[in-house]
Amino acid sequence: MWAKRPSRLPCAGLLCTGLLCSLVVSAAPADDHARALGLLQRGDVVGAMSALHAPAGAGHVPSMSLLGLINDRADMTEEAARWWREAAAKGDADAHVGLANLHLAGRGLAKDEKQALRHFSEAAALGHAGAAAALAEAWLKGDLGLDAKARPQDALT
Repeated sequence: MWAKRPSRLPCAGLLCTGLLCSLVVSAAPADDHARALGLLQRGDVVGAMSALHAPAGAGHVPSMSLLGLINDRADMTEEAARWWREAAAKGDADAHVGLANLHLAGRGLAKDEKQALRHFSEAAALGHAGAAAALAEAWLKGDLGLDAKARPQDALT
């Protein structure tokens, strides 16, 4: 009597399955990052680095920045700079500070106070308190090409 309409549930089921899969995929880098932090807390640096490569490679900024830090601490400064460059390009303040310190010391990158100043300034603009403090100290000491006595109006901006 009533014409049976085709069920739309299979399509709805596929849509829901697709959404769930996309949530799982987007959660994976954060999960891998959290697992890496746990490994670091237990002293497993190699395991943490291994766990961070997939999310960092997928563009997970905190993982990129943490890989930069771990590589820097292991004196693998070229690798640290590579990860910090990628994270800094995506607006990570800690990565900018890492790059600034490498440029300041000439470790893994050419010693370049202008680049150090640029990265400290970017980090401070992103709200990094340590970078703001480094800039204030540079103004007071006349470091990084900054001189509050010669240009006091610039020291306040």
